[in-house]
Amino acid sequence: MSNCELPICITKFNEMSDNAAKSVETTWGQFSSSITASHTIATMPKAHLPLFNGWRYKSISDSTVNNGCHDNGLPIVQFSHTHVRRHKSNLVELSMLVLDFDGALPIAAVRHVFAGCEYVCYTSLNHQVERIDKFRVVRPFSVRMSVGDFVRLQPAIAHWLQDLVKDHHPELLDNSTLSIGQIFILPSVRAEDVSHVQAWRTEGDLLDWTMFESILKAMPVTPTHRSMGTGPAPSGFKLKPDDWLETANGGVLVRDIDRKISRVRCPFHSDTMPSEFAGITTSGRPFLQCKRCGRVYMDMVAVDPIIAGLAKIAQKKRMSTKKEPQ
Repeated sequence: MSNCELPICITKFNEMSDNAAKSVETTWGQFSSSITASHTIATMPKAHLPLFNGWRYKSISDSTVNNGCHDNGLPIVQFSHTHVRRHKSNLVELSMLVLDFDGALPIAAVRHVFAGCEYVCYTSLNHQVERIDKFRVVRPFSVRMSVGDFVRLQPAIAHWLQDLVKDHHPELLDNSTLSIGQIFILPSVRAEDVSHVQAWRTEGDLLDWTMFESILKAMPVTPTHRSMGTGPAPSGFKLKPDDWLETANGGVLVRDIDRKISRVRCPFHSDTMPSEFAGITTSGRPFLQCKRCGRVYMDMVAVDPIIAGLAKIAQKKRMSTKKEPQ
């Protein structure tokens, strides 16, 4: 099978605020041709331009789909008849890595850095604004990567990215590649910047994501690295916001736990049958309840202020729901 025939999955969005996801199966050849064909002239603000990512989302028929909640905190039975909600918990697998460069690497160095690799490169909306090279390199996987593997291998991917730009400007590296479910603007350009547009495809080796396994094993073991995995956490019985919990129906990030979730696998001991449960306290703190380990709370010290704010909102919703007459 040629690289052009490689089956991939992409999801497109109408604008930044579009939360409706419906993944489409296509081929690398079709996708790369569309990306390198031409840049769309941007006649509207950046937030309203079309976007994409290489993730496959759950189908609407999947019983584990997270449809979100109403304003009163009660779960939405069905988000849409055709689309699922754009949410991390609805992600399944990834077909490609989108590397976003905003000054960390000159575009003239791309062919050298990615010599022998299969990829497409296209300049992004703000390329050469303030005379800074801004572009994306899209590298397709030879085999799709599960969401659990992506979360677990994030430290290795970050290390690999740093190594790619070590001879240039690693301090300017954009970490959006590491953001789970990140969406990227499709090739677009302002009319006055058309002369700076570049887009091309280079044929070569597909990206074998299992290489990140070797990178991870060679890296020094730190609590940050281990907390992203599914094994025992070296910091004791604490959960980190970015820890990944496996359940009988898929996986979930600890920080995304907003209800009781049954049949969860405990990461702190050998748990062959997921029989524990996760939940969230009335104060908005996620936890795992294990028969052997007891109750393990999410470490709130590392929580982002935005996440803390969302937790407070969730708490207020739950309190208002309890006050409603039955």
